[in-house]
Amino acid sequence: PDFVFGHHPGLKADPYDPEGAKKLLTEAGYPNGFNSKIWDRDPGSVNTTLNTAVVGYWRRIGINVEMAPIDYVVFSTMFRPKVAPELFNTLFTSTSGGGVFEFEKFVQWHHSKKGAYQNHANTKLDELIDRVPLVVDPAEKKKVQLEATILAKEEYAVIGILDVRT
Repeated sequence: PDFVFGHHPGLKADPYDPEGAKKLLTEAGYPNGFNSKIWDRDPGSVNTTLNTAVVGYWRRIGINVEMAPIDYVVFSTMFRPKVAPELFNTLFTSTSGGGVFEFEKFVQWHHSKKGAYQNHANTKLDELIDRVPLVVDPAEKKKVQLEATILAKEEYAVIGILDVRT
């Protein structure tokens, strides 16, 4: 939605392309796929439904994904210190309505030092995120936000696949 931090109307979702994904896996040195795990916090919830769909998509391209149910408290002990192995939970809910809350969510997902949710790092992305609150001119701020959004999408460290707004 246009009220979300870094909204870019021209930025499109990547198409669903299983054959292209298999080709990329082969080029990356995984012609036979690989094994992985997706941590399913809140087992039995809507998370499980979405995770089951994602597991099916990945298996279709040769990634053997085990869905591992895990209690949220236990998961948090791995997740918060940025040591959660492999993949985790495909659904996080938000009750924010945009603005500064959306920026804070972006920071949590994409900043390597200020974020809480991943152990991937990109110095350029960190610098862009750090600049956003310092820019006063609205046009310049939007430019920095868009640059951060595009770079975050290109990195694929955190992949948003669903955004449900009520």
